Amino acid sequence: VMYPSNGYGTELAKLFEKEVFVHGASISAETSYTPGITDFSAQMSALFNVQVKERKDGRRTIKEYEPKLKAEAIFIPDTYETVSLIAPWFEYYNIKDVRLLGTNAWNSARFIELGGKNVEGAVFVDTFYGKSGTPATDAFVKKFNAAFGSEPSAVEAQAFDASTILISAITE
Repeated sequence: VMYPSNGYGTELAKLFEKEVFVHGASISAETSYTPGITDFSAQMSALFNVQVKERKDGRRTIKEYEPKLKAEAIFIPDTYETVSLIAPWFEYYNIKDVRLLGTNAWNSARFIELGGKNVEGAVFVDTFYGKSGTPATDAFVKKFNAAFGSEPSAVEAQAFDASTILISAITE
């Protein structure tokens, strides 16, 4: 778990850890960071217990990084912008095969644009996915797009669901 040291990050890290333990899994390591930083080297190095080996190549000193902690996944409850800054550090420190897990704050087309190959396979939860392919979702997205000329967000989907429930309750 790697989280920003603010109310949002701290609370979601606690909730995530609680659920992990409920399901019989464990947390190998955790670290926090100050919101707004762009250099995550200290956190990545500490979190994955990265060992540094140096070798000479002529006049150059080459550093090779070897992470000692192996993890299946890392939960980062922060925005897609911040996670896009964190993700390249995995490659830099030679940390491989770690699934990125996050929150709905990652739900942006810009996440892929900013994170590129470093966020491939990332998983995050959200309340609405307009391209789910379910008939009800497809019908809602089509009607919303026809009416407003844009794709609905989670807020519009929730408003639609709430109004549908309310109208149903009134008419019944």
